[in-house]
Formats: sequence, C-alpha cells, structure tokens
Amino acid sequence: MLDDAGSEAQVRPLLPSGPGCGVIITSRNRLAGLDGAALIDLGGLPAVASIELLAQIAGHERITIDLDAARHIVAQCGGLPVALRIAGARLASRRQWSARRLADRLAELLTSR
Repeated sequence: MLDDAGSEAQVRPLLPSGPGCGVIITSRNRLAGLDGAALIDLGGLPAVASIELLAQIAGHERITIDLDAARHIVAQCGGLPVALRIAGARLASRRQWSARRLADRLAELLTSR
C-alpha cells in the first residue's frame, strides 16, 4: 500500500517485480504512466457519510449542534476521509473550539493560499 503518491517517479522504485505481486497506490494525481495499472477514480464521501465520520471523531453533539458549520468543514475537506479525520481529530483535541471555529479557520487557511 502506497498512500498519497505524488508521481510515477516516486513510486516506481517501490513497485515489486515478482509475479503475483500487487500494490495499491493512492494519489491525488492520475498515475497513468505506470505499466499495468488499473486506474480507479474515487470521489469524496457523500455529505451525510462525511458528517457522520466527522461526528464519530469529534463527537456527535459538537457536530449536530451546528450542522451548517459541519457542512462547511466537509466541503473544505472535499469529502476526503483522511482530511475529515485530520479535521475531526483537531476538533476533538481542542475541546474549547466549536465546529464553527474550525470551519472558519479552515476557510482562512484556504483563502490565504
């Protein structure tokens, strides 16, 4: 399993060469230059599943108290499970933060790029 690969050049040296071997590679980029690769495009999680994942990590009460903020967090994370887990963990570790505060901070970060 190779997660979040940046390019074909990054993963080529890591690919097994023996028969019967397989590798799962995740990437935000299409790695179409890898011989024998089967490409599968996966989108983000649906909104309901994204909010549920965020709630499981950060706490259901904190998320359901401000579903609008939770929707903004989900949108800013693109429904990507890893991004939602990071956002949820950040919220869970900062008990004084509301979902709105996290949504606002994410918006600031994304607009400052």
